Amino acid sequence: MEIRADFHAHIYALHDHVVALRAAIDTLCQPRGTPSLGVVCLTERSDSTFFSDLGRSRSLPDGVSVHAGAEPGVRLLATREGAQLCIIQGYQIATAERLEILGLGVCVRPADGITARAAIDQVRAQGGIAVLPWSPGKWLGKRSSVVRNLIIQHNKDELCIGATPFLPQRCSAGSLVTMARERGLTFLPGTDPFPLRGEERRLGSFGAAWTGEFDPNMPLSSLRRTVFSQSWTPNWFGQRFGMLNSGWRLLRLKLSKCRETT
Repeated sequence: MEIRADFHAHIYALHDHVVALRAAIDTLCQPRGTPSLGVVCLTERSDSTFFSDLGRSRSLPDGVSVHAGAEPGVRLLATREGAQLCIIQGYQIATAERLEILGLGVCVRPADGITARAAIDQVRAQGGIAVLPWSPGKWLGKRSSVVRNLIIQHNKDELCIGATPFLPQRCSAGSLVTMARERGLTFLPGTDPFPLRGEERRLGSFGAAWTGEFDPNMPLSSLRRTVFSQSWTPNWFGQRFGMLNSGWRLLRLKLSKCRETT
């Protein structure tokens, strides 16, 4: 079975939920007409309620049904054609150091404002997957020393690194990205849509694909076994943004935040 996963998904209130789910189904479950099992790992902020709202008629595309999985924090979507999409609950935690920690497969949200180490510990205590997402502003600035310590202090089965289309294809030998790779930390790619209209169309467009055993009724357990396996070598799919595209997207986000404060 081929599995295709987006490990960093946001569906905000301003997004069209039907468009978001249709994009995920098209890119993860039916790429090039070949059926596969799609997985979307939500990383909801404190102001997001998509997972709890999922199942209301307004949020589902035509011909798509939803039901709870056998595990807590899992919703299974199915199309008339038989495509399956697993939605896994999870959160994005804003830490005291002004970093972000993602908790994949977590049902109880850790509070914003705790330390990154505490956030990682709380995610792992719930059986979730703790992810430190790469970000140029956070990894290259004053907070880089905190990131460095987190990479040094955690092993492969304790912390993963999040990758988005902003991550450059090549990083310098002395970079924190290279350090994380040398320590054997697993990189999990995902789209990380911005809270901007139209960004929901990107859902599922950047992620990882692999072939293997995967129980759609127990997707979180299957995902945890896969991610922490020493032999897991997924193929990444999707396009990275490049310098100009990245700059334009970050400018749009900054302008949007400025409008919100005026």
